[in-house]
Amino acid sequence: MVSRYSQARKDVRSGRVRDGRGRIAANAKFTGEKPSAFLYLGASMIALLKDLLDFVGVGSLPAIGTVVTICFTFLIWILLAVFDRSSQNTRGNMQLTRGLVVIGFGIIEALGFGLNFLPLETTMVIVLYQLARRAYRRAEEAHRKQSSVAGPYVYA
Repeated sequence: MVSRYSQARKDVRSGRVRDGRGRIAANAKFTGEKPSAFLYLGASMIALLKDLLDFVGVGSLPAIGTVVTICFTFLIWILLAVFDRSSQNTRGNMQLTRGLVVIGFGIIEALGFGLNFLPLETTMVIVLYQLARRAYRRAEEAHRKQSSVAGPYVYA
């Protein structure tokens, strides 16, 4: 016996569910997923470990500190790029924004002499979380306005 939830998912995927304007529901821009606080907490723990390594002295060594910063920054970026699905289909390119923020903070910390004692990696993750939450709220508002204008979904 097929549950109502799985049947509704099949209907959306097959294109049988359409809104008032005849658009397929599967092409909606709003993902309905909040940014995962658990994912960003894990990324902030990695960033905090990197900042602690900088504070202890490993990150202050010229070549080793740059390599450590690049490796940790890349690890955080790849974790967020692979596992954060909240901003995948939102308006504006959140993936590009995330990449630019990570590259910017990484270059500043890797090449800025004396700045590695500041918790810039942890700050970077907090900034990325705030950007993802803001994008989620904007997408939610746009979806709410769109759904109030378009009307309810109808089965074709």
